[in-house]
Amino acid sequence: MSAVHTPMPSDLLIRSWQDQGATCGHAAPEASPGAAPEVADIFRAYGDAYRATHRLSGQQLRVMQAIEMCRTSAVGGHLAQCDRCGAQVVRYHSCGNRHCPKCQTLRNCSIFPTSTVS
Repeated sequence: MSAVHTPMPSDLLIRSWQDQGATCGHAAPEASPGAAPEVADIFRAYGDAYRATHRLSGQQLRVMQAIEMCRTSAVGGHLAQCDRCGAQVVRYHSCGNRHCPKCQTLRNCSIFPTSTVS
C-alpha cells in the first residue's frame, strides 16, 4: 500500500469478502477487546455532559471537538487499496490538532526528520 496502513473498524466489513487465505494486516480489527479506551472515545462518550457542567474556554472547546472528530467521517477521508489483495478500505483523515494524542503520536513517529535550530 502506498499510505500507512493502520487497521480500521471498517476492515471488519472487508473481511467477509476478502480471500480467506490472504493474511493482510488490514483484516485485523483496530481495537482488541481488552484495549484501553482512547481520549477521543472518552470525549465522545462523556464530552457533552462535561461541557454542560463545566465552563470551558473557546480554545478548550475547539480542542475537545477536534479530538472527538479526529479520524471520523466528519473530517473526511479517502479510499486506500491494498496492493496485496486489492481490498479497499476507508481511511479517515486526522484533525492535526497539536493537542490530539493520535496526531501527536503520528508526528513523533514520523519517518521524516524534524529540523532543529541549533
